Amino acid sequence: VPYRSYIFTADDPAGKWELLSRTQHFHDASLFFDDDGRVYVFYGTGELKELKSDLSDVKPDGVSMKIFERDADEQGLLEGSQVVKYNGKYYLLMISMDWSIPGRVRREVCYRADTITGPYEKKVILEHDFDGYGGVGQGCIIDSEEGDWYGVIFQDRGGIGRVPTLMPCRWVDGWPMLGDENGHVPLTMEKEIYPTENTKGILGSDDFSDEKLSLYWQWNHNPVDDKWSLTERPGYLRLKTSRVVDNLYLAPNTITQRMEGPKCSATISLDVSHMKDGDVAGFSAFNGHSGLLSVVKEGDAKRLVMSTNVVNFDNTPNKAIASVDIEEKEQVDFNQDVIYLRIEGDFMLKRDIATFYYSLDNKEWKKIGTDFKMRFDYTRLFMGSKFAIFNYATKSLGGYVDVDYFDFSTS
Repeated sequence: VPYRSYIFTADDPAGKWELLSRTQHFHDASLFFDDDGRVYVFYGTGELKELKSDLSDVKPDGVSMKIFERDADEQGLLEGSQVVKYNGKYYLLMISMDWSIPGRVRREVCYRADTITGPYEKKVILEHDFDGYGGVGQGCIIDSEEGDWYGVIFQDRGGIGRVPTLMPCRWVDGWPMLGDENGHVPLTMEKEIYPTENTKGILGSDDFSDEKLSLYWQWNHNPVDDKWSLTERPGYLRLKTSRVVDNLYLAPNTITQRMEGPKCSATISLDVSHMKDGDVAGFSAFNGHSGLLSVVKEGDAKRLVMSTNVVNFDNTPNKAIASVDIEEKEQVDFNQDVIYLRIEGDFMLKRDIATFYYSLDNKEWKKIGTDFKMRFDYTRLFMGSKFAIFNYATKSLGGYVDVDYFDFSTS
């Protein structure tokens, strides 16, 4: 099955969104509506195609061309198209990176033209190492109601993944120059531009007292809705086993929340009294490379295991799980119904370390296992590290665990 690009529409950005069309695949595309009503897609490396006015497909007799060729300084990564029209000119922003050039950092370049088909001229609009992570590139520019311009450009920061970075945008001689007057990304922004009514953020603690799951959470798979509940035991998240599997990566109803740098910590209280023989439940620093705290039920016995998991995929387009490399680092037996688990994440420069702790009384904490090196690995899951709470069956269904709270903090 060939790759496709999907176009969704909505009358309100808050939803409901509906699928309008499936077109040919456009890599790292930017959908652009011009002043004259014509619609285009910028994609790949300098590729431009015109769409039908109803967005149903490519326009057969429309514009279809390569608007520029790479120059001698652009022989590496050049993608991530984002387009704006400003004062009658077209601006195409792209990430640029060539690992073969010593000292080259990731940067943002801009291609500018008076007409949409060109000719285009190029300028490097941001080239700053920023905090030792090797440059900032790929994103867009936006203007505020007050007429100020900003860049929203991401930076790869190791195990935490891709971090949105907000910076000033200064129009200089008709070019959107990013960063401060020296072209540097500031560590802090002097002006708060976020709306005051939305200050909760995208992650945080949860006592599971609401009847609706917080938007802090994301399921790692499509949720099996009859296998989790916030109401069967009010004040708890109940996770039931829903498929017999032999590893975390195949387990449905694993609930996750992004970790946050530079340092963060999360603690869960886990009631394991209704686990069945063969069930595995716990807490993870989750990614293609994961560190796990797993309560393993074997007959009437329970043990806590700290392990590392690395998922391997096959080479088919389906990217099916071929195997999981599992290494147990330490285990302890325990015989009570409630256990407390904690993971601390250190995302300081060149660290990306997760450490694992447990407590039987929520007072005395013991470290277990080894420090775990978190990774952002595009060949596996291509995302930043996440906290994950899980429960799966290896023998038979019917067991469940209750999560009393998820206590999150940063430093």
